[in-house]
Amino acid sequence: MRLLGKGGVGLAGALAVAALTSAGCKPSPPTSFGVNVTVDAKNLSSTQLSMVTIGSLLVSGAEPQVKQFPVTPAISSGQLTFQYIPGVTSGSLKFQFDALDAAGHLWGTGTGGPVTLVAGGAAAVTITLTGQGGKLSGLGANCTTAATCGSGFCTDNVCCESACQDTCASCALKNTTGLCVGYPANTDPEGECTGFSMTTGTGGGAGGTGGAGKSDAGGSGAIDGGGPDAESINPPDGGIVVTANNCGGLCNGQKQCAFASSGTSCGTSFCNTRKDLANLTCDGNGTCNVSFSDCTSGYACDLAAKPGVCRSTCTANTDCLVGYYCNGDDEMCQATKSDSLTCATDAECNSGHCATGVCCNTACDAPNSCNKAGSAGKCQCSSTMNCGTGVACQTFYQDADGDGYGNRNGTTAAGTAMPGCVGSPPAGFVADNTDCDDGDASVHPGQTGWFTTASKGIGTFDYDCDGTAVKEFPQYPGASCTFCPDACTAGCSAATSSTCASATAQASLACNSTGICLTRIVTPLSTAETAIAAETIVSPIKGNTGCCGCSDHGGYTQSAAVECGQSASYTTCGTCGSTSGTTIGSTGGTTTTVVAKVQACH
Repeated sequence: MRLLGKGGVGLAGALAVAALTSAGCKPSPPTSFGVNVTVDAKNLSSTQLSMVTIGSLLVSGAEPQVKQFPVTPAISSGQLTFQYIPGVTSGSLKFQFDALDAAGHLWGTGTGGPVTLVAGGAAAVTITLTGQGGKLSGLGANCTTAATCGSGFCTDNVCCESACQDTCASCALKNTTGLCVGYPANTDPEGECTGFSMTTGTGGGAGGTGGAGKSDAGGSGAIDGGGPDAESINPPDGGIVVTANNCGGLCNGQKQCAFASSGTSCGTSFCNTRKDLANLTCDGNGTCNVSFSDCTSGYACDLAAKPGVCRSTCTANTDCLVGYYCNGDDEMCQATKSDSLTCATDAECNSGHCATGVCCNTACDAPNSCNKAGSAGKCQCSSTMNCGTGVACQTFYQDADGDGYGNRNGTTAAGTAMPGCVGSPPAGFVADNTDCDDGDASVHPGQTGWFTTASKGIGTFDYDCDGTAVKEFPQYPGASCTFCPDACTAGCSAATSSTCASATAQASLACNSTGICLTRIVTPLSTAETAIAAETIVSPIKGNTGCCGCSDHGGYTQSAAVECGQSASYTTCGTCGSTSGTTIGSTGGTTTTVVAKVQACH
């Protein structure tokens, strides 16, 4: 019998070759190009051979094909030979032959190859059949359960050669039914190549970063960046606008997705902080990620612009980054100046102090001067003070709360700064001027304690005077207590379980449904645009990869932010008991508790 790889098989041709085979004649090998196929059925009993009426040839490799044809009476001799001519001229082919009865039941099966095609010549393969009981179905037969298939796999409602869990593949395609074959290029019947967002956890993206195979086309994942040191994400008002489908694509015909190219826009850019712009771009693997680019030349990101953009001109100092000021004459951000250089405003100076026409190392009001000959840039006491030979005078700052740190905003005009001789500060004054709240002794640089009420002086939660208020307790909006695997190396999606993997394990507040974990939250002292100190803020949401939350056994889970000094429900996850595989609180474990707790800060 002569089969054409891309065409059908004529009935007359099949009968003619069958007659030759049954008469004991062997067809000549192909004289040019093709594969001589020999089906050895001698292992089948006479009863099995008598049941076989149909041969099903499944060709995989360089040219997937499925051909069925009558094999009686030729198969009764125990051997069947024919020529297969493929439609491709190179590569290798693997063969499977199923001997079927009229109802499609399997009485014999075997495989052969792979064989390499020879240009201008012939290849040969022998398929030795193993007898079957006729109760199971051959490849390509309709099925509802794997138990009816000789292969042991029922995929896409047909008996398949494998589980066929590949991306962009099916076992039920025309002309290849029973073989796991890739969908044609530029199609996507199962929607496996839609874009996926690591920011919002939405989309498909099977086969891309964060994607999955057929069994979980949705996929899941976390913000890329690597552990707790990952770039922080500060979503704009209204949330991050993502068009994850921009990153999608179509099947490429090779059991893979062809996604949008890396760098393709997949959302609205926004100012992540005053100094960096967050861009939503595709990674080339179907995933929409947030990437960051620094604003350059001293210009700040325009927080009011939608989409976000780095400024290129300025009209106010707040249009520039720390270390720069706005030169109003030419609307350019220029680098701030060192002490002793001439200035007109505090914003022009690295120190933030412009006194007596020069940048000064500290605040310096009359009668003190920062522009004395030989010491320009240093605040000097009035020449009227006589400290004696070899003793200089200096400015001291009020320490009203007695914590050893002086008022950083002290001035002689206000009586909160005072000139004096080095080594002899006036009573109640110190040389230091770093206290951001001189009305509360608990507020000073280096403070590591946590506080649930605002300071007694100016009412700040910035107890360590670093320009930010850091919250003590983490927050996991929408999270629930689950168990992480012992290794704790998987991502945020399928890494957790409702049952523990080891005895006495404590559950953790793992990632929420969006794929983003919120760890310790940092907020600015002031949201005013003029508060340059706010530029040092680590933004409120930190993406955390790895097994998110495995070490955090407690935290707030409500969606609204829990502010400093605010009381909210705090969840502490329970444990499993003395055996693994149990749930929280069972078999002697502890239950999850929810109590009111006040968010502390410093």
